[in-house]
Amino acid sequence: IEQIKHPETLPKAKKQIEFLSKEEGYVQRLNALELGTLAMQIGEGRRVKEDNINHAVGIVLNKKDGDYVQKGELLAVVHTDTELSDKWIHDFYHCFEINEKEQQKTPLVYKVIQ
Repeated sequence: IEQIKHPETLPKAKKQIEFLSKEEGYVQRLNALELGTLAMQIGEGRRVKEDNINHAVGIVLNKKDGDYVQKGELLAVVHTDTELSDKWIHDFYHCFEINEKEQQKTPLVYKVIQ
């Protein structure tokens, strides 16, 4: 309860790395499964139940499916305690499919069942 009242007491990662868009257009697709795998690799999740979870790390997305993004605009902030490899960074950018064609945003709620 105290961490809810005082979020500044939550664990903090050693590094906050901003990822900026390399292109301009609309986010056509965001690969959530791959993003989850990348988050697990920096300690946000577990491969097996014995793995520890680092509650200080994670990925904060600033853009999602259907959003317009300009070149150089913030896509996400990665909170990490480790160095990110070139492969990790490449794979992260590969999770965002951006092109010039506008698409309709997917609704959060399709139907309310009563």
